[in-house]
Amino acid sequence: MALEKSYSKDFESDELFDYEIIKPKKTLKIQYTYAKRYYKEVEKFAKNLTQLTQEEFMRLREPQKQVVIKNIGNMTRLHSKRAMDYTAKHGELVRDEFFNEVNYNDIAEQWNEQFERILEKNSRVKNCALHLVFSIDENCNEKNLKALELSVYQTLTNTLGYDYPFIMKLHAHQNNPHAHVIINKTNKITNKQLRFHSKDSCKEFYHTLRETFKDYLFANSKGELQYSNTPNIYRAIKNIETELDALEKQARNNKSFRHENYFYKVLGSATSQIESLKKRENALSDHLDNLKSLLEKTHWEKENFTPPTNEKELNRQLKEIKWLNKESLTPKKTYKKTQKLVVCKSPLIKDCLYTTKKLFATQKKIIDLEKDYKDLKVLKEEFSKDLEVNLSHSKKRFELYTRLKSMSKVFISKSIVKNLEKIALDFKSDRHSIPQRAFEFFRYMNYQNLSLTNKSNMFLVAKFFKDSALLVNIARFEMKKIDDSVKNSSPQGNLLDKQVWLNLLEHLKRLEEENYCFAKKRKEFLETRAMELSKDLKFLTQANENDLPIYERGQRDKIIKRCEKSLNFLQKELQCFKTLSKSASIALENLQNNHQITAVTQDKQENTNALKKIPLKDFNKTTNEPINPNNNYEMDF
Repeated sequence: MALEKSYSKDFESDELFDYEIIKPKKTLKIQYTYAKRYYKEVEKFAKNLTQLTQEEFMRLREPQKQVVIKNIGNMTRLHSKRAMDYTAKHGELVRDEFFNEVNYNDIAEQWNEQFERILEKNSRVKNCALHLVFSIDENCNEKNLKALELSVYQTLTNTLGYDYPFIMKLHAHQNNPHAHVIINKTNKITNKQLRFHSKDSCKEFYHTLRETFKDYLFANSKGELQYSNTPNIYRAIKNIETELDALEKQARNNKSFRHENYFYKVLGSATSQIESLKKRENALSDHLDNLKSLLEKTHWEKENFTPPTNEKELNRQLKEIKWLNKESLTPKKTYKKTQKLVVCKSPLIKDCLYTTKKLFATQKKIIDLEKDYKDLKVLKEEFSKDLEVNLSHSKKRFELYTRLKSMSKVFISKSIVKNLEKIALDFKSDRHSIPQRAFEFFRYMNYQNLSLTNKSNMFLVAKFFKDSALLVNIARFEMKKIDDSVKNSSPQGNLLDKQVWLNLLEHLKRLEEENYCFAKKRKEFLETRAMELSKDLKFLTQANENDLPIYERGQRDKIIKRCEKSLNFLQKELQCFKTLSKSASIALENLQNNHQITAVTQDKQENTNALKKIPLKDFNKTTNEPINPNNNYEMDF
């Protein structure tokens, strides 16, 4: 051992050798995430969109060629063999990590043996190789192909070094020069797999790869191949712009296309749902009748069991069964309790109770749907105005806001949406177009009541209060403008306009109170449900496998995870209620202040004969029906 140490020291100090310790390369740490780069480009685009003239903007958005590296995917042993066959065209020479031309069959045989050894040692390793394609948008000539091949090789060695073996091959079919690269993900020095710590580190790796590839293309072509690696915003929104143009054209040709399509679609959906629910009701009723006839022959008189006739009685019996099921038969139990326990554990009686429960729930759904269908038909007949998008005053911001919503789906980047929220707020605060559309927004908030879904939660209620606050601010601003202009114009006309805004505030106040009542009831339910889940979770973590019911044995871990997930979501809803209660009280207080401020004006209006014919048709016809706070309120831009 001492000999080895002295030898290494002499070797290290020998002037004839340039001694250097070789260490494996690590994946780059995140310095400047791709999401930030993308946001920077979007911000630049937004600035150009709102500040430059049309001619300057069109000249600025001339397309620039983007550097392209496609990740075909991670490959298993079998997939990598097929990909290598395609890359080498069945036995041709390929380039390796030392830029040597090697026989493809030899490399494929070595890699296949290596992959088999890895899988024998660790069966969890599935992906053994990575398949990338580097391409350029140029003609297929010898000069471009040589520049591409050299640039790809230099990019890989600069980023990965020589630690990971790879093969590469140029393809020139379809008049599109590109290079296929298969990277062996096993490090030659450490035998560890090429992995990324997070999604951000993966994005950063590919960004570095594209940036390096771009630089080498420029250098190897002596400045002829000039590509860009900036996020291509213009390409991303091209389809969205086309869609906007189509919508504007359709709106000009048919002004009623928006709400008519909405009404027909929802009415058809309601009809089909009602029909299917009635079929289910008939099937449940027939099954319940059969069960009752069996109970009369066997247990009806002996066990003195009475089927429930309403929902309250049903819930009482189900609760009693749930409690009795947890009890065990002991000598201490009285005779009546023992008999009752035997009755409740009867499969026939259980089936009868749960069938009754399903029947009551189905009947309730049918009643709610039929009421919503009736209200929707009334609204459809009375609705004559469409949601007019006034693009003359705020066209640029509206288009940008629409793109923002679409970009969040395309790129799935929450940080981009959060950073660009100021653009959305800027659009919402545009006073030229929003006041004229405030009444249409209010109508659409009511239309969401008819979404025919009986599910709701705190997050949807919080969204309603947010949208409601926007309308309150608009109404307050418009009424202030009316008060300021009373002296300079016709007081009668201004008071008429003001009464319309007051009607809007009254309806908003009623809706907010209903929603807040629902939120409080929802909170009580969440607290009760959270306690039940906590008890179930405690029982599951402490119980043995034999303590569980037969149908739950072998699935304890799965049930525990499901309980934890449900409990986590309930806690988030409860946390949302805390912020909701503050915002709701503020919004309701704002509405109350608006009523107090305008009390004097309303007294004057009552004494004015001209105000007897105040046009309330905008709201009274569409909002007289009580609104279910369980529904989903949402504003549609």
